[in-house]
Amino acid sequence: AGILLLFGQLGWVAIVANHVMCGLLPLAGYGFGVLLHSRILGWIAGLLVMVRLQFSPFPNMMMSEPLYMFLLSLGLLALLACFRNPRPASILATIAGILLGAAWFTRSAAIAVIAVAVVALLVARPIGLRPTVTRVAAFLLPVAAFALLECALNAHYGGPFRMSHGAAGANLFTARLCYVQGVQAPPTPAVRM
Repeated sequence: AGILLLFGQLGWVAIVANHVMCGLLPLAGYGFGVLLHSRILGWIAGLLVMVRLQFSPFPNMMMSEPLYMFLLSLGLLALLACFRNPRPASILATIAGILLGAAWFTRSAAIAVIAVAVVALLVARPIGLRPTVTRVAAFLLPVAAFALLECALNAHYGGPFRMSHGAAGANLFTARLCYVQGVQAPPTPAVRM
């Protein structure tokens, strides 16, 4: 529903964007391999991702799975880089928070990854109390912004001020459709829960 909100009648643009995002996923696999071990492992990981994507039906459909995979992969890559590079850790933690928050905004299943990421940021490497708190705060602020945005969207379109379990795209699409047709928006998925 969120894809229809962005692209409207231009469904081919969404499919092209899906292909571009899936085409960049092997680079994320390469990045994981390089950060974890070496360039050889990076090449192997990138090739395995390419082989796996050959059998994926998602790029050819108007679905948000490629966006979710893309945001989740890049968010985890930024989080891993945050662990490997102690100096710009706050910036990388913020980037990881933005990407994983957007992934959670796309699919509510990313909340489990966010919880594991917070625990990993807390216990991963003993760097001291102040840098750890800074890194966790830098990660959680964008995630909290996405949570507040979804709560506000849900409240604006007739539901209570709470998260609607990954239905932000459906809420936005319903609101846009009702605005275009000039009718009042029906209850959001969070109201029916």
